[in-house]
Amino acid sequence: MLGTIGYLVILWLIAWQYIADKRWFAERFRNIDDPKTLLPEFRIIPFIVLFSAGSLVFVKYFAYTLLPEATYHWIADLSFFESDTLEIAIITSLVLAPIVEEIGFRGFFFDYLTSRKGIVIGIFVNAVIFGLLHKFSFVHASVVGIILSIIYFRTSNVFASIIVHAFINLGALTFHFLLVTMEHLFPDLSIIETFDQNLIIAFIFLAISFGPLFSYFKNNLRPIINEYGYGLPADNDTKIQDVDEVSEAKPQESIDTV
Repeated sequence: MLGTIGYLVILWLIAWQYIADKRWFAERFRNIDDPKTLLPEFRIIPFIVLFSAGSLVFVKYFAYTLLPEATYHWIADLSFFESDTLEIAIITSLVLAPIVEEIGFRGFFFDYLTSRKGIVIGIFVNAVIFGLLHKFSFVHASVVGIILSIIYFRTSNVFASIIVHAFINLGALTFHFLLVTMEHLFPDLSIIETFDQNLIIAFIFLAISFGPLFSYFKNNLRPIINEYGYGLPADNDTKIQDVDEVSEAKPQESIDTV
């Protein structure tokens, strides 16, 4: 219920912003002139999925160990939407969540933060709050939030971050359905339960994903930190107009060689 209210608030803000200033949407919803600009993100999606699976196991394990049982189950029971059917899960994960969350977090909140606290602080604060709303997926969602903020800053295009967000969710859904399928094929192995409780498998997933993710942030986040520093106020209008110039100035840093 709480998540549903949050989504409705964001939808109301979207409608209000569209009525108040259609130019805002025109500036942030454009065709992607060169899809190759999103190659760094598409290359690491498989590793994001592995990082998500591994980190979730560790977070749940430590949460269950450290938190009172009632608190753990209260957090686990929080849900944005009930996804009892495959159709609802697909619509929510691949359509509704990417559109609403990207307009809300990257379009509204990121612009608000960067205009007052600077680009780098805006990226990290935006990502942390985005992560907190994803319960036990906090670690993974925060990392994804940083990646999506980088995309939005680099392109000034919400449409670009929506596409990558949808494909990340598609990867996570695919991984989940693979586990479910294996569970049905080999019921005696209790694959899902074994995976959820196996810290060794989770550690292997994290180890596999660490290198590509580190390389991505080295090539795409560090140049932003070097360029803007911490706490430097940012003019979003200037950012939107000059983002192509910034990208052309550092073309070698916009493509990640994973």
